[in-house]
Amino acid sequence: MSDRKYRLLAIERVEEKQDLRKGTRYLLELNLRQETDNKTVHISEYVFQPINTTHLCYPAGLQWNNAADIYFVVTAKNQGVWVQHLIDNMERIYRETNDQHFHLVIFDYESPDIDLNVSLKRSGLKRYTVIKRPGIFIKTQAYNEAVSLVKDSNSIVFLLDLHLDISSNFLQSIRKVNLSDVEVTCITFCPILLGAYILGYTKSLKDITQWQIEVK
Repeated sequence: MSDRKYRLLAIERVEEKQDLRKGTRYLLELNLRQETDNKTVHISEYVFQPINTTHLCYPAGLQWNNAADIYFVVTAKNQGVWVQHLIDNMERIYRETNDQHFHLVIFDYESPDIDLNVSLKRSGLKRYTVIKRPGIFIKTQAYNEAVSLVKDSNSIVFLLDLHLDISSNFLQSIRKVNLSDVEVTCITFCPILLGAYILGYTKSLKDITQWQIEVK
């Protein structure tokens, strides 16, 4: 943030992480308005409140990169319908965000039910890689080989399941929790997945659903 004066318009989101010895870390997502030119801005920043104080400061090494490259890695064999679903999902995200910093990597065990090169060229995606291998489906082998292609240590690798619908704001959600300057061995991002199962229908044809929560 600069030295300009801002007025708070709305608080979109606040995450809190407490340390009883040092203080509290927050991730603040705010909508602000510049008082000089009335321009609206959105910020998403980590701040820290030292224990027994009321002021906030920027914690060293905890500012996230909103343009970090993300590599979405998936594996598949004979799941052409779901692979196409993923490609369509990624294309929609690209159209909605115009994000130039995500890359789709598909490791395919020679699936006969989809021509990946045709599907990807037909889509609006600009950055993708297809790896084809013969043999039986071994997910760990596929992931290891696909991840080894990512050479930039500042990039984010996200192992993805085919059977998901991803919203366009998910890219920034991933980047916010992956901080390259933090001195730790590994940072793991574990989203909570929600699944709705249709149990039946009422006479008005409204479905009765049950939600399942699963941490991956």
